[in-house]
Amino acid sequence: MKTTYAWHFTGPTLRDGSPIPPIGQTLRHSGRLVPCKSGLHASLEPFDALQFAPGPYLHLVRVDGRYLTHNTDKIVADNRTIVASMDATDLLGYFARMQALSVAHLWDVPDVTLDFLMTGDSLLQAAAWAAAWAAARDAARDAARDAARDAAWAAARDAAWDAAWDAARDAAWAAAWAAARAAARDAARDAAWAAARAAAWAAARAAAWGAARAAARDAARDAARATAREAAWAAAWGAAWDAARAAARDAARDAARDAARAAARAAARKEFNLLVYEAFEGPLGIIK
Repeated sequence: MKTTYAWHFTGPTLRDGSPIPPIGQTLRHSGRLVPCKSGLHASLEPFDALQFAPGPYLHLVRVDGRYLTHNTDKIVADNRTIVASMDATDLLGYFARMQALSVAHLWDVPDVTLDFLMTGDSLLQAAAWAAAWAAARDAARDAARDAARDAAWAAARDAAWDAAWDAARDAAWAAAWAAARAAARDAARDAAWAAARAAAWAAARAAAWGAARAAARDAARDAARATAREAAWAAAWGAAWDAARAAARDAARDAARDAARAAARAAARKEFNLLVYEAFEGPLGIIK
């Protein structure tokens, strides 16, 4: 038989409506143990128990018999006995205020809100909430305005890029056709004069037009192909670099955000656990 000590939050009754058993009375479960469905639940750390709290009453419990661990934050067991209990309303309020103060440097907190967070004075609570909501509304409005402005600039940049691309493409085609026409004109003139000097006018005209058409076709095709190829490569490289930069930026932002969240959660876990351990110092001392 395994025995361990864990933590369990309740409201004024158990989840099934049963009364909270007195200290020392063991609740027993018969049947399969299925996490979140069947059995008597608890958590090995107070912070994990907090994630499942239906109310402010915190219990130090002894778990024995069979028990299973689920996702590192929950256990389910055959037997659970309350060793000590407390109404953690004040402790939870203090913890919440300290968590809010830990991020106060990230925004312009109204003075009355700071006073409430530091003192917990219930007379300041309504004014603190009103001031905090007003500040949040102002921040939301500013954020919406900034987002709209950024979207407008982004749309303008996209439109400018599209226009520049279209202009560049048109210019490339115009240059290609101009080169083709010039090449065709020069080739036709040279071929015509050479043929006229070497043979009859009829043969010269036929040769000149044949050469001109071939030269025009080849020059136009080669110029258009080269221009299109260069433009395509430039666009492809530009798009690839833009995509790479965007992906790197997003990955760095996500990694930084995840690291910050993990660090904040770890700090909150440590602080809450210490608060609970201090509150249950007597019972924990007896257990140890």
